[in-house]
Amino acid sequence: MRNYLKPAIALILGILPAWVFIGTSNRLVVNGDVVSESHFNLGGIVLALIGIGLAIGVIKARTHGALGPKLLAGIAAVVCALQILHSSEVLRIQPLDWLWPDRHIPNSTYTGLAADERFPVSNRSNEGFEDLMVFLKDYIIGRARLHHAYAEQCHGGRDRIELARAEALPDLFSEEMRAKLNSGLRRFDADPLPPCSRKNSIHLMGKMADATNRDLDIYDRLVDDYRAFLANSRPD
Repeated sequence: MRNYLKPAIALILGILPAWVFIGTSNRLVVNGDVVSESHFNLGGIVLALIGIGLAIGVIKARTHGALGPKLLAGIAAVVCALQILHSSEVLRIQPLDWLWPDRHIPNSTYTGLAADERFPVSNRSNEGFEDLMVFLKDYIIGRARLHHAYAEQCHGGRDRIELARAEALPDLFSEEMRAKLNSGLRRFDADPLPPCSRKNSIHLMGKMADATNRDLDIYDRLVDDYRAFLANSRPD
């Protein structure tokens, strides 16, 4: 067991900086949201370098029957190398994100529309309703696709917006309305996907998801209002 002592210490030195921080830390907060963080852990780099030295010594030693310790030393060397990259911020490693990927997502606050809540239609005409329906559907689909893509990339596909519902078009959509909608959606589809981060998860998986689900319910009522408008506009 004594042969395992040095590689075990090397492995511990590679893991220990996850709890031991000796360095500099900066955090930028805008409107209550953390938009950037930096942590340079000099202590972590030093400990990991010592660990690599111990691991290399074990690997190079010519000891009979030392395959197990050498394998452990190899693992320790990899862990220490990753720790150096993490402590120097070359590579960001967050084990909690692997175990609990949704930890930055706030609870949903949207519980449904009020009974009399409607989307205000200032131009109550065929053209007014149709323009508004295209505009709002364009907005809903764009945000739903962005949310869905981000959830796939950063949260294992655990999205909070029903994409099929967002993309569904009511039978009131004419070919002209569909053409207008498609031209707008191409603009959204060309936008780059935001990287995985705490700030983006809070916004895209929380605030934006709630707002989009609310818009979906509002849209259903807008469609019902247009149907009622068409029915009342027909000559007796």
